[in-house]
Amino acid sequence: MACLNFGVFILIAILIGGVAESGSVTNGHYYVINHSKFTEVDKWTWWYSYVHSSLSEVFSIGALIFKVFDRFWSKGKQESD
Repeated sequence: MACLNFGVFILIAILIGGVAESGSVTNGHYYVINHSKFTEVDKWTWWYSYVHSSLSEVFSIGALIFKVFDRFWSKGKQESD
């Protein structure tokens, strides 16, 4: 699932010209950025990119933390058996 999400994120970033998280909003104009090149997009495209990248980071970090704790928890249980 994480790989699919990452693939969709990359595909959208390529199609719209960058990501909103590092982009900007100036005087009602919305910009995504890719390799220091700003591309203007509409408001909803910018918001989609921003929310998708922000939530992806939160869930990816959460999944990583869960996996690390799960691995140590499982390892500890196996050693005590």
